[in-house]
Amino acid sequence: MGSGRNSYFGWVQETTWGTPVTPPTKWAEIVSESLQSIRDQEARPVIRALHKREGNLYDKKFGGSGTIGMELNYEGLLRLMEHLTGTTPTPTVDGARREYDFTMAAGELVAGKGLTAYIFKDQTQEEQFTGVKIKSAKFSLDPGRNSQVELDFVAKDVAQVAVTAPTFPATGLYCAGHQLTCKIDTVLRSIDSAEVTIDNNIDDDKRVLGSKNIAEPVRKDGVVSIQGSIVVDAVQQDLTDWLAGTLHKIELLHTGAVIGTGTYKFNFQMDKCRITANPIVVKGPGIVKATLPFEALFPVAGLAGLCHVIVSGAETAIA
Repeated sequence: MGSGRNSYFGWVQETTWGTPVTPPTKWAEIVSESLQSIRDQEARPVIRALHKREGNLYDKKFGGSGTIGMELNYEGLLRLMEHLTGTTPTPTVDGARREYDFTMAAGELVAGKGLTAYIFKDQTQEEQFTGVKIKSAKFSLDPGRNSQVELDFVAKDVAQVAVTAPTFPATGLYCAGHQLTCKIDTVLRSIDSAEVTIDNNIDDDKRVLGSKNIAEPVRKDGVVSIQGSIVVDAVQQDLTDWLAGTLHKIELLHTGAVIGTGTYKFNFQMDKCRITANPIVVKGPGIVKATLPFEALFPVAGLAGLCHVIVSGAETAIA
């Protein structure tokens, strides 16, 4: 019998998609998880009307899926951001500081490569997920805790392997909610909370003959979806902009300790956003709030301006 308090998650990039790599190079303590193996079997579709209870089954689909929730850290998440966005940026160097600007790739998500992910659930072995692709990521930002991300995965297959010893990120480098500021069209706004969801719109049920496992997932139509919401004290301009259909540049900015001539950062920048619903609704006698639900729109050329995930820290390479 195990204890949830001993659980953790690790990952490492694969040289070839679906070929496992061990051990993990990065680990995280988890907030939540729902990772599970897929073992879909069906009775053979013959006229003799076999039933599943007879055990004469066809292996329909093998793989893995589920979510992992973790706290954001200024260091240690570069590889996950690379596989979320599909880009491998060259960092800007400033003394000990490296700044990585992950923009949304127009093509596939690191084609031909995936992640090998490991989760320890305080049993005698770890679960190893191979050929992992990131379907989506939901970032949740709140002043009362460290910022969090929930990653939704799909994997080629799952196996049990020996337990590895984790090394967790420094606790002083977690992205605290109280370090977050927000700019809308370069104007600083005090916000109560925010969410951003990046959905890669991938085909997580792609199959090919010759294998019972999920084939390397690809984007269904090359189009990603980025949506979110921001809760703020309402001002008249919020309603005016909604009625006028005004587009906004939205920035959610984590600012940590000083490094080089700048600071640690974990920022989201969306250059062209549309508010998708009437923002001001009175819900009680207190301060009137505005909830600004938004979606990021495509810029004129490509996906580059759809969303930037900008991370600054001391990591000299993506690993």
